[in-house]
Amino acid sequence: MYSDDILPQFQNLRYLSIGDDIASESLPSHLRRLPLLTSLRLGPSAHYNLIASDFFTLLQGPTRHPSLSHLIFECFGGQSGSRVDVGANVEEDIEEGMLSDGWVRPLYAENFDDEDVAELARICATSGIRLEGDATSLSKFEEDYELEEANRSVLRCLQLKSLDEISWSDGSPYFDHIPIDHLDPQNLNLVKIDLPEKNWFRLSLK
Repeated sequence: MYSDDILPQFQNLRYLSIGDDIASESLPSHLRRLPLLTSLRLGPSAHYNLIASDFFTLLQGPTRHPSLSHLIFECFGGQSGSRVDVGANVEEDIEEGMLSDGWVRPLYAENFDDEDVAELARICATSGIRLEGDATSLSKFEEDYELEEANRSVLRCLQLKSLDEISWSDGSPYFDHIPIDHLDPQNLNLVKIDLPEKNWFRLSLK
């Protein structure tokens, strides 16, 4: 059930916090009927039904909200966990192992992806709206997550002495998404190990 449709009944609201997945795609139009609103917090998954382009009209241009100056956007719920030790045994399902160690991928939405997060930060900076929450650190978190995922992948390869046996839980190759054919083997920080020499260039800690 969505509850944002009752917001226009409270036209004197100055501070509003919306929780878990209770906002509809009509939220921007409802917020326009709160002329005194200065601070808006969107909590976990509150962005799930939003259409980014519609939400951005609240923050810029002639349709900008008249008083909104503080946005706390902490919808995505990513979580950092513990780093794997070099000597640790990495299980077959790397993603499941990361989850067990406290790593949680941020939750995007169909109409609010990582490019929209970058655009949100740009718009707020241009419009003079103070932006807080996980939207401000999401790119750094994803970089850390992907580095940990890469480290575990390399360790798994070292343990198996193979690149071909690494797979997702459904059996599909784990490394399909890496454009190996585009790598320059002369311009990598190589990890030379007990693998066939022809595979050295395929492992990098760069």
